[in-house]
Amino acid sequence: MNTLLNFRLSWFLICLYCLTAAHAEDQNSATPVSWQEFKSDDGHFSIEFPTAPKIKKNTQESVIGDVINHVFESKTGIGIFSLDYSDIPGFAVSFTGNDKIYSQATETLLKKTFGKIQSSTDIKYQNHSGKHLIYDIQQTSDKPEFDGQTYLFLIEKRLYVINAIAPAATSMSHIKYFLNSVRFY
Repeated sequence: MNTLLNFRLSWFLICLYCLTAAHAEDQNSATPVSWQEFKSDDGHFSIEFPTAPKIKKNTQESVIGDVINHVFESKTGIGIFSLDYSDIPGFAVSFTGNDKIYSQATETLLKKTFGKIQSSTDIKYQNHSGKHLIYDIQQTSDKPEFDGQTYLFLIEKRLYVINAIAPAATSMSHIKYFLNSVRFY
C-alpha cells in the first residue's frame, strides 16, 4: 500500500513539474482551448477534456475489499483535468454512508495533491447530490501555487471524482468549464 502511495505521489510531482513547464510556454499563448467530448459507456458519463485523456485502471486494497479505480486524465499547459470513478461495495455504502465516503475521498485527494481545503459545499448537479471542493496547492521553491476544484458524486454505489488543477495565476474559466461539462447517464 505504501509503495502504491509513493508511486502516486511521485507521479503527481512529475505531473506538476510538466504542467509548470508547459504553462511557462503556453502562458502567453492566445490559442483557445479546443475541448473534446469523451464518452465512457462503462462509466456512464461523458465529459469534455482539453486533450484526449490517458486512461488508467488500478486496484486498491482496502478493508472493504479490492476497489478498482478507472482514471481518465488530460494534462496541458492550462491544467490537469481528471475524472476518476470507483465502484464501492454496496454494504460499504450502506454501512458508512455518503458523508463518510465523501470525507475519505476528500482526505485522499488532499494527501495526493498536497492540497489545503478552502471550502467544501453541498451541491446538486443533474439531480445528483454531491460535494464541491475548492483547495490550494502551496507554492514551493520550484513550483508555482496551484488552485484545485473537485466535484464528488456517489451515484448508487459508484464514486465519481471530477478534479481540475490549474496554476493559481490563470483564469478559473477552464476549471469551471471542465467540471460543468460532465454528464451522467
